[in-house]
This record gives sequence, C-alpha cells and structure tokens, in this order.
Amino acid sequence: MADALTLAPSCLRFMGQLRHPEVFRFCAIPQVMAVASLDKVANNADLFTGVVKIRKGQALKLMAGCGTMQVLAVCCVRCCRCTAWVRAVRS
Repeated sequence: MADALTLAPSCLRFMGQLRHPEVFRFCAIPQVMAVASLDKVANNADLFTGVVKIRKGQALKLMAGCGTMQVLAVCCVRCCRCTAWVRAVRS
C-alpha cells in the first residue's frame, strides 16, 4: 500500500495535463477506482478476515463522475488521508 501511495502524486500531475475529455476519462476511471480501493483497505481489520470491496453503487458513482479534475481532487484528499495513516503506522 505504501508503494502505491508514493506513486499517487505523479499520477495526479499526469492526469492534470490531459486535455482531451475522452482520454482524461479513460485514464481517470482506473485511478479513481484504485484510490477508492486504497481508501477502503487503509486501517480496515476486515482485510485479514474476509473480502474488502468497494460496493457496486459506489463504483458506479465514481465511474460516472470521474470526468473532471474535481473528482480527482477528492481522490487526492483520500490519498493524503491514507498517506498520513501509513506514515503514522510506520512511526
């Protein structure tokens, strides 16, 4: 998880440079889903006892709304929250 979080800032910088809406959306959907998954896994004890998944409704909502940088900004906030948690655990 920590390795994935270190790559998030460069990924978001790349996404900010995309100008064509279809290309942006094509790239944004997997990134939004990945960050949502990391957010779900972070500090979740169920990870060791069962399956931890994003609900279908949440996934559809994320995919439907990921056409703008605003959604990526929300994901960035989630990523920062996960990064703070990982740093706190490592300390």
